[in-house]
Amino acid sequence: LCYRGGSGATMSEVHISFLGPMRKPAGLGATADVALPADGTVDALLGELGYEPDERSRLRVMIAGETVPLGTTLQAGQELTIFLPLGGG
Repeated sequence: LCYRGGSGATMSEVHISFLGPMRKPAGLGATADVALPADGTVDALLGELGYEPDERSRLRVMIAGETVPLGTTLQAGQELTIFLPLGGG
């Protein structure tokens, strides 16, 4: 996995923003530019970031303001927001 801080993803990367109280991958801050995974899906990206399958199923990922399923194919240059939805009452 290749990542760097900051913004401005290159053509082989996606830009990620992490929101809220969730475990962030080691070495990453609130935002990062990350290389696209080999199979190019949201699920593969989360796996490469170190999230276990049970964690991945609880996380939500948004692209362009829309929540997307884990099987969504990523495109270079996209901006993703990853968050853990909170419940309560």
